[in-house]
Amino acid sequence: MKDFLKISDLIIENNNQYIIANKPAGMPCVPDKTGDKNLKNYLEAYSKHDLYIITRIDRPISGITIYAKSAKAATAITNQLKNRTVKKIYWAIVEGKPNKSDGILEDYVIKTRSNKAVVVDKSHEEAKLANLEYKTLVTYDNYTGLEVGLITGRFHQIRVQMANNGCIIKGDVKYGARRKNNDRSIHLHSYSISFLHPVSEEQMSYAAIPSKEDSLWKIMTTNIHDTTKGKSEEE
Repeated sequence: MKDFLKISDLIIENNNQYIIANKPAGMPCVPDKTGDKNLKNYLEAYSKHDLYIITRIDRPISGITIYAKSAKAATAITNQLKNRTVKKIYWAIVEGKPNKSDGILEDYVIKTRSNKAVVVDKSHEEAKLANLEYKTLVTYDNYTGLEVGLITGRFHQIRVQMANNGCIIKGDVKYGARRKNNDRSIHLHSYSISFLHPVSEEQMSYAAIPSKEDSLWKIMTTNIHDTTKGKSEEE
């Protein structure tokens, strides 16, 4: 994360109901015990508005986060999350490659006291079903770029399910990566989100590309852009 941060560069949408930003990896979404600068405080200063966090992502992850500007808007969007009508897509760069280029992962997970998710047997009394779908977007020499769609929303779900299925996210030493990234980020990015506007109920969709300062993310973004462009030209 840069020492100098221009908050306006992170804003994806700012309206009367909510504000959406592209969180840099390494920055907390909300104030925490570290006392480090956090995105919520930045956005409140920028928008001159008290905010309610809606979609929280882990500190080492980058990407889309949503903050509501009223309790009513927060409830409306949060209810969509609970009803699983919000579509969230992540990008991930993992070590090696999955056995299949695309598929659905189904596991049962628990959150431990050490703030980590663990895959357990279905019979475990605290087990919660975790489902996600993925497809391969880019193949590198030693890594694979994946698109991941969340079906459920469990704690550290993508991180633990990918690791359990032999595809550890690059830099995620907490879940078994060979080495950490220099900036302590992990290669997981909250790429897009779709939900109903809390007032108009219009379908809203937003996307945010990861930092092109990272060579792997740059290759992935360029590859996706070129593929999309090619399809458009064919059509």
